[in-house]
Amino acid sequence: MMLRKYFIIALMACALGVLAKEVYLSDAELTKWATAVFVGEVQSIVPIDTPAKQFHSPPGEETDIFLPNTASNLWMATIKVEEIRKEHPKVGKTTVVYFEHPPNGFSCPPYPSLSVRQRAVFYTALVTLPGITNCLWLSTPSQIRDPTKPGPPVPQ
Repeated sequence: MMLRKYFIIALMACALGVLAKEVYLSDAELTKWATAVFVGEVQSIVPIDTPAKQFHSPPGEETDIFLPNTASNLWMATIKVEEIRKEHPKVGKTTVVYFEHPPNGFSCPPYPSLSVRQRAVFYTALVTLPGITNCLWLSTPSQIRDPTKPGPPVPQ
């Protein structure tokens, strides 16, 4: 019984943390924070064989994003860019973004969820992953938004 009580308290604390990070960021705040912002359609999604570990921001880049942990898996999405809202040299007609997905499908806070043919606005950060220097990174679902309306994240 006591274990169940602690589990419920931990779950509630996690939910409050997610709400604090996800709900209150406007499009303007995300654009200011992001390295690159663009509208595009996901063309492909592939897993990367190496488990995520030893992540850090590139030198001189200060970000407050959730960095990946060793319990998650790294994925790569190729996106056909339709419109660039905040320019960065890494964004071209076709752009690659990286994100992590928990191996068991459950995580707190939640991780981004992408699907092929999904059209969205992507608010990306610039990070360095093991063996991949200065790549565009998605860390939370709120960095993927519906391009037809401002505000809340794209429903998953």
